[in-house]
Amino acid sequence: MIQKSKDLMSSRPKKKALIEKWFKENPKATWKDVLAALKRRKEIQVIQDIEKHLSSNHLDPKDFCGQIAPKELLRSYSDKLTAAITDNLHTISNALYANGLMSLNIKCRILSTTGHSDYEKASYLVTTLLRQLEASLNPQRDLINICHILINQKHRALKDIAASILDQLGQPYHAVISSDLPDDVQEYIKSLKDKYLSQPIIASDWPPRVGQDFFGRLALVRENEFASQAEHERYSWCMLRGHIDEIHYISGYNKVTIETMLNSDLLSLRLAVDGPPGIGKTTLCRKLLNMWSKGSHELQHYDIVLYCPFRHKQVAEATELADLLTCTYKSPKVSDVADWITEREGKGLLIIFDGWDELSTQLREASLATSIICKNQLVYSSVVVTSRTYATASLLQLECLNQNVHVIGFVADEIDQVIKGTLSQELAEKLIEDLELRNDVLSLCYVPLVCSMVILVYQKSGGYLPTTISDLYENFVLQTIRRHVKKAYNDLEPQSIDSLGNLPSNLNASLQQMCEFAYFSLKKETNKMTFTLSQIQSLDIAAKENYLGMITSITDFDEEWYQFIHLSIQEFLAAWWIAKNEKTEEIFKNCFEDDHFRLCLSVAQRDQIKSLCSDLTIKQEELNRLTSKQSTLSLQ
Repeated sequence: MIQKSKDLMSSRPKKKALIEKWFKENPKATWKDVLAALKRRKEIQVIQDIEKHLSSNHLDPKDFCGQIAPKELLRSYSDKLTAAITDNLHTISNALYANGLMSLNIKCRILSTTGHSDYEKASYLVTTLLRQLEASLNPQRDLINICHILINQKHRALKDIAASILDQLGQPYHAVISSDLPDDVQEYIKSLKDKYLSQPIIASDWPPRVGQDFFGRLALVRENEFASQAEHERYSWCMLRGHIDEIHYISGYNKVTIETMLNSDLLSLRLAVDGPPGIGKTTLCRKLLNMWSKGSHELQHYDIVLYCPFRHKQVAEATELADLLTCTYKSPKVSDVADWITEREGKGLLIIFDGWDELSTQLREASLATSIICKNQLVYSSVVVTSRTYATASLLQLECLNQNVHVIGFVADEIDQVIKGTLSQELAEKLIEDLELRNDVLSLCYVPLVCSMVILVYQKSGGYLPTTISDLYENFVLQTIRRHVKKAYNDLEPQSIDSLGNLPSNLNASLQQMCEFAYFSLKKETNKMTFTLSQIQSLDIAAKENYLGMITSITDFDEEWYQFIHLSIQEFLAAWWIAKNEKTEEIFKNCFEDDHFRLCLSVAQRDQIKSLCSDLTIKQEELNRLTSKQSTLSLQ
């Protein structure tokens, strides 16, 4: 960070070094970012000098490190560019708007105005881009982004113009392989993009979503491979206590954005993305798919992006590339696409494996996915693997990963913004005030799923804040059942159901069956998180109650599947069944070393765990190890 020195006489070398370090850590920073950092450190004179320079109307066209200024460079191509854009006016306008390089008003004016030719509209578009570059704090970056969007249109004239501009900007374009894709591959890619665009980025609407621009607020950090043990312990301490704001000040952990997390300089990227349950790992995956499908320049060097969730058996047990391609999108040309990818050894392919923690121990050691991750196959492909934190260690042991990004959740200010954007002003202010007095609950709200549940429970229960994570999940399940009752019953008042222990007999029987199903599905020999229609229909009692609103359907691989509304809900219901079972102690002992059941057991308070263990012959150090790991769900 840029720090203010106490000794002004001796601070120049230190300040210069710190500024150089800041720019190195923030290579894509805009002038706005620079000014914000300087303002925080009260470097008034430097700020004034920069603002004076930026506001000058007499900048030399070659003030950009000896290169022609971006605006002048674009102006020199304006005639050719206008002619080329005329043939692709609508798609280019949509792409510029989708990537934040054109306002909605400009887009609407170009696409809806009548009485003007497409050439005139294209001329207006180019003029608009010139004006935007003139006003931009980082015109070179914006022009580079524009060029990549032009290249993505697969139009020879546009590609040649954009490639020439990039070359003069010192950013030569090498990823020209896309223009020569076989027809079968292009058809597969088009179908894949259409599928991804049809899917919502946030898959479920329950618990209620906490906003639209999810990854405009969710914090990500990249762990430096040289991070010390002390820095790692500091990071773990901050995550444990929900002190997300402090992580950015740990030198071994650098803030990144979803746009910069994929390093295009690495031909064979192997990236691990981890975080606790409900933090947004799958949502991040869906956002990447959406960005690629819309032609985002950050992902333009990937010809094909495959989304492969390990919770699906077809992905976990795939034996060849064609299996993964078929799982992602069924096509009669899959074998031809697989051959094309294999011949190129994976160049231009990005595979997103979602849910390493959901893969069995056996498949982690030997599977097609592991072989690809370890570069035994498709050596030039890029791979992103998401995992819950507790399972990341086994992933890092593969020793082939070159980057590790942590999804760390909402910082304190964003929690306030989420609450204000979800509740009425009066109720939002009251919840924020209550959370200031309840740091134990506030420290969990950095997880979007938990934050959403806290807001929901607070709103529906008249200002009640849970006392434990177990209490929170119990109240959320209660609200979910009330939601089901409101839809399914006319003669039963939802508010009359005041606790899970006081359910009407039919609802109680359904809940017990759901809990038992959740438990046996998670057992090692079963380990299922997705279910067929026939499997959930075997829950004859719960089926009559529409599974109390806790099962949702998804369409994947052109088939309909069913799953709990979130894996952590399945784990909580399994924990509920364990706690209510007559053989609790025996189950506890058998599940002690199971990853999912470690998380299940963590929903109980420490004193509950100790009481369960009181009659067991478990060594004291084993109990300490369990409680230290499981004292809070947020660690997982």
